[in-house]
Amino acid sequence: MKASEIVLFKNIVSLCLVNIIMSSGIIISTQSPLPNPQSFPCTGGTAYALNKATNLPIFKMHRNAQVHNEIERAQFGAIANNSIIYITGHGDETADSLGGQYLAANSIRAQHINWKIESYADLICSNANLKEGDHITIVLWACFGGAGSEESTAAQLGRHLKARNINSTIISSTAPLERFDGKYSRVEKEGDCLKFRTPTRAIRVFKFSEKPGFEEWHTNQDIYFDEKGCTLSLLTKEDAVKEAQTSRDLLHDVDRALKNSPYYRDSFGRDKTPEDYLREHGETFLLRKSNTPYPGYFTFSVTYKGSDNKYYNTRYVIDGKGNVFGVDAKTLELIPKSIEQGENWLSSITKYYQNITHSKEIPRQPQSLKK
Repeated sequence: MKASEIVLFKNIVSLCLVNIIMSSGIIISTQSPLPNPQSFPCTGGTAYALNKATNLPIFKMHRNAQVHNEIERAQFGAIANNSIIYITGHGDETADSLGGQYLAANSIRAQHINWKIESYADLICSNANLKEGDHITIVLWACFGGAGSEESTAAQLGRHLKARNINSTIISSTAPLERFDGKYSRVEKEGDCLKFRTPTRAIRVFKFSEKPGFEEWHTNQDIYFDEKGCTLSLLTKEDAVKEAQTSRDLLHDVDRALKNSPYYRDSFGRDKTPEDYLREHGETFLLRKSNTPYPGYFTFSVTYKGSDNKYYNTRYVIDGKGNVFGVDAKTLELIPKSIEQGENWLSSITKYYQNITHSKEIPRQPQSLKK
């Protein structure tokens, strides 16, 4: 497909909310899932978490990419117009296939197998209860599934389905997806919903219909899946570019403000740490660029001395809208931080650590910037 064949949806209303309410669905796992995993991450762990969140059955991908028994045939037979299909697996930026650890029956050793994208289209269309012109939603839970636009794994799958006269909406990412680690964030709930674990800006939604080509959408909100489906907040590619430019301008201002702060330090001496710097100069805290960036956000850290004379580090991120979050050191969960009226993010953080380092409170992960 030529780039000129891509159809970008142009509408007067740039923000579009789409509710995907599933009538039925299935989880296709390229990883042979463990029946009752006791620790995470593990083989098939994402499929297990999706099963808990959506109550949909898991289909283990077979070597020949076909159904093997009546139970599996009945599961696919329930797939009809407006159904949702989750496909979990390993992908990369150039692949026309998805891979996973396959464990054959009566075997104790798994082996990695790649299945061509066309195999998934054949599996779905050969066994589902779909008619020409029907529509399905596919959630491509694989790294880089949306990378490459018309050459992406998602676009390839959409074209294979379209060749079989099936329309589709395919949710994917241009970046890695985090494996399910057995932990749920504050906005998730075990057995209730699961977040599409990739940076929001990396999410791509491809829509294939009777029209020539396809539509490629961006989003400005995270996506959560549950037994009812999900809600998408969609932006056209054109609007996403404008929003990204605004975001870059804001984060450039954030970077400049941080570097202009009297508490900002970008060097600590040869073989010295931020803690060494504070000890040598008798200072109680400093602001610095973080050694571990958080994808899609401006990231910085605070190193400070507590009232117990020990030193601590806290990482913060700022999104493209100026919202401030603390990063939980163990779970990497983003914790929203409130800003006092009349303050900005920098003045609030500065005031917070001026107070903290002179009080008895020693916050490992401060919950608010208010004092």
